[in-house]
Amino acid sequence: MEALQERAKGAIFVEELNEIPDTDQPVIFSAHGVPKSVPQAAKARRMFAIDATCPLVFKVHMEAARHHAAGHEVVL
Repeated sequence: MEALQERAKGAIFVEELNEIPDTDQPVIFSAHGVPKSVPQAAKARRMFAIDATCPLVFKVHMEAARHHAAGHEVVL
């Protein structure tokens, strides 16, 4: 039901960029973050992309990357 309400407002949720046709409409990345490859792929397709990753989530991602680079095993 919630997805139908969001669609009526103009928001369409997808799992993969290839589900999005060529458009000038903005593509907004989840507050939970997306893999680094997703913004790169959006840029390659010349999409108008907005990264809405929550700053707290971004911080956790950066800490995980830092620990991984230091040779630690990261478990979430």
